[in-house]
Amino acid sequence: MKSFAILAIAFGVISSSTTYAKADMNEDQLNEYLQDHGYPIIVIQNLELEQKKDIVAQNGSYAGHYAESSYIGDGEITTQQLGTNFTHMISLSQVTAAAGKVDFLVNYNWDWNYGPTFTSDDQWGLAWTDDFDAYPSTAKYSYKTFGFSQSNPAIRAETAGNQITGYNTYTPGAGIGWSVNLIQAFQQNGTTFIVDRNKGWSQIKIGKAHNGSGKIDSSSIVGKYFHKYLAANGSLSFDKSGPSAGISYDWAYDSSNDYGYQWDWYHKNY
Repeated sequence: MKSFAILAIAFGVISSSTTYAKADMNEDQLNEYLQDHGYPIIVIQNLELEQKKDIVAQNGSYAGHYAESSYIGDGEITTQQLGTNFTHMISLSQVTAAAGKVDFLVNYNWDWNYGPTFTSDDQWGLAWTDDFDAYPSTAKYSYKTFGFSQSNPAIRAETAGNQITGYNTYTPGAGIGWSVNLIQAFQQNGTTFIVDRNKGWSQIKIGKAHNGSGKIDSSSIVGKYFHKYLAANGSLSFDKSGPSAGISYDWAYDSSNDYGYQWDWYHKNY
């Protein structure tokens, strides 16, 4: 597992003279808030509108991210390869927490610029160290597709990508996972569109008690995506010691890389 240095100011409130009226902020205003609270441009560009709203609503400040193009590791290479046309990103926001607790909002975004031949239940998961517990009621995810008109490839459309509350798999203190059923085509206004890009995201808040000492602690998190191309149905599993996310019947799946990210946090109230 690789770790990456933090790329911007993090781990606390970034001072700003700007006063934010958070209700009914448009996306430009949300982006301004994120910039003022330490979020790099690459993170702002990758987050969807709903994710930005949640960060701002919870007084989030940037706590780290990684973004990677994927590759296939050892094993069988298939026509469904999650190659450089697949990117994914984890971003962390420290948010307001109860006294004696530290909370982070974790967002995972993935983007596959490809129309897969096999469309079934794909899965992805997040795993973390140090016994952070998820707040399951905060779990949500979304999936959307982009495509070209079957009759006129120059015409393009996309699906709505509405957010859904919930998750597929959860291991307390270790990790959480989601699943979506990929599609090959969709219809809008009587026109059939062929999918050539799939995109999704998920979000969960995690937290743990701190001892109030003010000392810096360090934790790690990893995200991994699994594309199903054979009949076996795998189940996600999480190992907090790595951390790592795995799946049973892994021979039936193409998997993304699982580069990990290490971030620092303080034992103090925020």
